[in-house]
Amino acid sequence: MRRLLHGWWLAVIAALLPLCCQAENYSDHWWNPNESGWGVTIADHETQLFAVMYAYDTDGSPTWFTVPGGKFNANRTFFSGDVYRTTGPSFTGPFNPAAVGTTKVGTASFDFTNAATGRVTFSYTIGAASRTKQIQRLGFGSAPANWGVDRTDLWWNPAESGWGLSLAQHGNNFFGVWFTYGPSGHPLFITMPGVTMTSPDSFTGALYTTTGPGLEAATFDPAQVRVTQVGSATLSFVGDTGTFTATVQGLTQTKTITRQPFGGAITAALQADPKRVEENTPAVSFSGAWTRADASFGWSGGSAMESSAAGATASVTFTGTSIRWISSRGRNRGIATVSVDGVAVKEVNLFGHPDQEIHTPVLTIHDLSPGQHTLTITVTGRQDGQASGNTVVVDAFDIQPDTTVSHWQDTNPDMHFSGGWTKSSNNFTWSGSGVSNLPELPVTAQETQAAGETLTLAFRGTGMSWIGYRGPDAGIAQVRIDGGAASEVDMYSPIATFQPIVFNAFGLADSNHTLTITATGRKNAASSGARVVVDAIDVITPGRRYEEYDRSITYATPPGTFWTMDNQARVWSEGTTATSNVPGATATFSFTGTSVSWIGCEKGSAGGVADVSIDGVFQQTVNLNQTYPVEGYQMTVFRKDGLVPGPHTLQIKVVNTSGSYVVVDAFDVR
Repeated sequence: MRRLLHGWWLAVIAALLPLCCQAENYSDHWWNPNESGWGVTIADHETQLFAVMYAYDTDGSPTWFTVPGGKFNANRTFFSGDVYRTTGPSFTGPFNPAAVGTTKVGTASFDFTNAATGRVTFSYTIGAASRTKQIQRLGFGSAPANWGVDRTDLWWNPAESGWGLSLAQHGNNFFGVWFTYGPSGHPLFITMPGVTMTSPDSFTGALYTTTGPGLEAATFDPAQVRVTQVGSATLSFVGDTGTFTATVQGLTQTKTITRQPFGGAITAALQADPKRVEENTPAVSFSGAWTRADASFGWSGGSAMESSAAGATASVTFTGTSIRWISSRGRNRGIATVSVDGVAVKEVNLFGHPDQEIHTPVLTIHDLSPGQHTLTITVTGRQDGQASGNTVVVDAFDIQPDTTVSHWQDTNPDMHFSGGWTKSSNNFTWSGSGVSNLPELPVTAQETQAAGETLTLAFRGTGMSWIGYRGPDAGIAQVRIDGGAASEVDMYSPIATFQPIVFNAFGLADSNHTLTITATGRKNAASSGARVVVDAIDVITPGRRYEEYDRSITYATPPGTFWTMDNQARVWSEGTTATSNVPGATATFSFTGTSVSWIGCEKGSAGGVADVSIDGVFQQTVNLNQTYPVEGYQMTVFRKDGLVPGPHTLQIKVVNTSGSYVVVDAFDVR
């Protein structure tokens, strides 16, 4: 039997290596394939680590040691802590935690510097024995361990502190080690290698004890390991509560187990944008009748001000040559005028068919003279003819913005949701909600409570923000960018909040990235559910955006036809677009730069076809069609890099004859 286990371990190790290299969390079962018979389980709770080493005493009997905490270095590549030996009551009788005794016997460390290549250096001093071992993840099952999502962890019964169960789940298979005590009270470990899945929440397998060469041996000889089957065990789970039933040499016992709490996941705090000025800072002043905006929305910085009183003003004093106003659009929003240093700049109509779009850019002003300026927003008391109200919101300002923001709905074609997500109800104020082309349903959000469900999004930019949901039924998710370390996001709030930014990242490399959001199925103790919602993603890209109304863009059509301007039907960049379905219609953009992007739309009703040329040279035919329910707004539908520095002209020419529209939302230039 020992040879069977030894061969099984060796046969599967090769399958693990390409998988383990992607993992940043160290939770798993680790071994040295040349020294089969001993091992280490690691439970990595991001800020703290708990390790259990399984080895043999001088007489060859099984024993175990714990490293129940310690300290990581700053970048989590090295961990060190004290080693303890524990004695306690035999597993064959009632467990009395008062009979557990713990003695410090040494120190240990883990060097994870090369973990990405599958190798970790494990060093320990226990008594007179000091050893350094190379260990790697044990390979088995259909997937790598995924702490926080699967059941890889350290499990215990809090009423019986002193024994435990270390589990490594690899997809459809478990490797477990039960660390307990023999009849003499000495440490005993019993392994469950290859516990197979009998249902999504139940696993069954054989139990084994082993003997082997003593810990003090200069080298570990796997030929001395002896393996004996002693029984069987079943694990079943409901959420984060498990039932462990074990039969050992005819004795059956059942224990309730839960994850052992220690450390804590790296909870992602929202990053502060150094260019953002919130409405409640001294730089912003209000006059007239202003009130706090609806607290059920996730405003920038947590709050916003609003007014419908004609003549009410909000002013911000800043130093720079550009500024962006962050506000809200919707059916009850009104009209404001904007001036800089007393000179009128633009009248801004905040009406939009989608209901209640918040913390959204509504106006960006460029090319101011260097120095200090004052921007003033004045409520007019007027409203669009389609609007149900005239409220104006001041949420925040971005000073000297050198980036563009594209707001991607959950229906974006680049958002890939796994099968367990469902469409959120239209009864709530999601981004882009409340408007559709019948019989299509309005844009809402995607949500799940199931552990392991993922959203994957590829994007190019230097930053991003996840717009989601916080509430009394919200759960916990993990977020990774480019497969890096997971950040845990707990979205519980006693009050339901819609469209909040629940995670963001700035300062990314100016290149392609992959965002992965994973529902854990876990929740805050105060939450009634594990709900994870993806409403939208804001993608932040270096450059300057020219809206469709900018003077640098000219529109032309065959006689008797026209481009439709001021389209307010969806969540467009700064609120409006230009559209045409007339063959031969053109939009010509003159710019200076080395890179240009056309920001447009991909969906069924805006699924036209256009030819794009730069400086009179044909570049590409762009087909914008997508099949419902895919709808891509504020998308980069064409991009050209590497242009010669200097002035250029980009032309979009409608070529389809199907009646589908071509949308010109904006252009980004670098």
